[in-house]
Amino acid sequence: LRKFLRQQSIGASLSMSVQRQATDRLTSHKPLMVSDVSAISVLSTSLRSELIFEICKPFAFQHGFYRFLQAFDDRLLNTVLVDSIDFHFAAAGDVIFEAGATAAATYLVDSGTMEYQQTTQHSRICNNEMLTADQKIISEAALWTHWVHVGTLIAHEPTQLLTINASKHCELVAGSKVDVFPGMVAEYARLYQERLATAAPPNTAWPSDTGVPL
Repeated sequence: LRKFLRQQSIGASLSMSVQRQATDRLTSHKPLMVSDVSAISVLSTSLRSELIFEICKPFAFQHGFYRFLQAFDDRLLNTVLVDSIDFHFAAAGDVIFEAGATAAATYLVDSGTMEYQQTTQHSRICNNEMLTADQKIISEAALWTHWVHVGTLIAHEPTQLLTINASKHCELVAGSKVDVFPGMVAEYARLYQERLATAAPPNTAWPSDTGVPL
């Protein structure tokens, strides 16, 4: 790396920053993701699905919607968690999403600390806050609306997330075989959108990627 940087005539300050980050990331402990364990890929589809479901379930069940889904269609719940959720590791300094970008995913927080930054370019307010696993869910609006991020989320330290693909989630939930369920989900989404549209001072704070005020 040093030889490459010298060949490209990279300045001393940037060269040191590049080398420092490369060294940190090459020597730091990165937790194993599902995709890192080759043995999982040889499991039968049913057993692999059961394993993924068990990994996802504790995080998903912190959100009332998934407990609600289990009560009506537990088979669909299994499909939604297995087929729409992926596992993501963000090293310190990684940008998870940027303000102004269309939201494509919702995030369930496993571990780590992130910095959430808002500026008036894409938000009604300027705000910086640190988020931990206590946050539980980030960018939920992507599941129920066409949401554009109003802030930027950056990993402050190594962070593990479960990412829910919003379009896949919507497609799967709409495919429930329980007759009344799609209508109930549509009503849930309508109420969420109504809450989003009416959230504003002086009654509430402005909505953001970290949540929509009640």
